[in-house]
Amino acid sequence: IGMTTLLLALALHFVLTHEGVTALVVSHDEVEVERMFEQANQSLEVQAPQFMPVDEMEYEGRIVDWEEDRGQGRAYMIERGFDPLFLNMFDVCYDPLTDRPCITVRERDGSLVGFKGRAWRDDQWPKYLVLGDTDKSLAERGEVFGFRPYDASRHVFGINHIDEGGSIIVCEGELNAIAMYQKGFTNVVAPSGSTISLKQVEDICALTDRVTLLMDTDPSTPESYATAKSKLIKAIDAFEPFVDVCVCGDHVGDPAEMGLENLKSLIFLAKSSTSYKVLHRLGESV
Repeated sequence: IGMTTLLLALALHFVLTHEGVTALVVSHDEVEVERMFEQANQSLEVQAPQFMPVDEMEYEGRIVDWEEDRGQGRAYMIERGFDPLFLNMFDVCYDPLTDRPCITVRERDGSLVGFKGRAWRDDQWPKYLVLGDTDKSLAERGEVFGFRPYDASRHVFGINHIDEGGSIIVCEGELNAIAMYQKGFTNVVAPSGSTISLKQVEDICALTDRVTLLMDTDPSTPESYATAKSKLIKAIDAFEPFVDVCVCGDHVGDPAEMGLENLKSLIFLAKSSTSYKVLHRLGESV
């Protein structure tokens, strides 16, 4: 069985169980369907690397006094308007090896997943760098960090701060999630990768029955607008089978740059996913 079939089988199994449907058999008997589900689970377990928490000492060695320290890389976060209170709340730190402010990613239970460094100089590339020793880097220069980079597609930034049962705002980018908290919004998360995965959707939906998507869809940048809209529609489709979905309209800038009143308006005027997709397909502004 190919991976696509396996994933579809798992998704079908989840939906049927979630909705209380007892059986749906098209061309396989019950035994064959159960065999497919078991095979799918085994295949996914083999392909998905086991998550190994990073030693908490790695965070403690990167702690920054955001109130007092004004080193260049560290000052970048303050100059962007982030409050030390919220930088500390989210364990934002600094990695001297790469000279980058670092986003600290944690599991739901608070265990340390790893770090993502943010470039602050023009000569630093890539813009975001997940820290850790890869097979390639180990072969080329030996151990540097002492831990492996985390799989960004399997973790949700901010999930350790979520109050279960409340509506969750899903935004694009970890720093935007921090900015939302700083501006008074709570229960905000961000996928740790460039797109949202099924694993991330499942982790979020396990904590709520309603999400509001606040993604970066800036019509003032035509070169990236179409790509952003496509990513948003995919995110809507991923969440819809499991929870109610509301979608914020197009906006200029991201939450870290926007004013409080604009953000309040976006959240208040968010459309149902059904309405949003109808307007999108009609080519109307949303």
